Amino acid sequence: MKLTTCFSGRYYTSPHFFLIVFIILFFTLYFRATLSFSQDTSLLREIEEAASSINSLACEFRQEKHLAMFDEVLISRGRFYFQKPDRLRWEYLEPVRMGFVLAGRKGKRWNEIDGKEISFDPQKERGMKVLQKQLLAWATFDLKWLQKKYSIKILDRNPVVLFLRPKNTKQQILDYLSIIFAEDRKTIDTIELHEKDKDFTRIKFINPEVNVILPEDIFK
Repeated sequence: MKLTTCFSGRYYTSPHFFLIVFIILFFTLYFRATLSFSQDTSLLREIEEAASSINSLACEFRQEKHLAMFDEVLISRGRFYFQKPDRLRWEYLEPVRMGFVLAGRKGKRWNEIDGKEISFDPQKERGMKVLQKQLLAWATFDLKWLQKKYSIKILDRNPVVLFLRPKNTKQQILDYLSIIFAEDRKTIDTIELHEKDKDFTRIKFINPEVNVILPEDIFK
């Protein structure tokens, strides 16, 4: 079956889609790390230490949305920016321009489909507050926090490949995640988010630039 309307407004404007495509999604349940060997814990701490050296990050990404009911893959491209301690920008550039910025208690989202640009306080919007926390945890690889939220298995070490699954799956659309790290273990190379309905999203991060000076207006 072919998907004739690849990127309709429904996929871009619905809250469900918005949360699916991001690395963190809308995780509000608690998970527990279950590591098989002590050396696995050591490896995760090595990743955490490498990530702690990142003060800023800029990269491109290519996203593939694979829908179980269709043969065609939905492809989009965009950019991601991170600046310690709490500045994030995630934006799609193709085929539709949309995204959001989070900077402390200030937030902004935009969508060229309806032409709207909305400012908001992430602390007053539950969904964005959770999303902000999750994105920051991943950007810094906050191991203590992650060990509370996920069941983690190490599938490979060179490069590092992690398998993560919710312990409590009630009201969760996510089945599991797989994450491939870059060779230096500082950044994520590829992430796959698999849903219970067999749909999955693959995000490939391209040309990461670590500890670069980012213009202030990126986060406004």
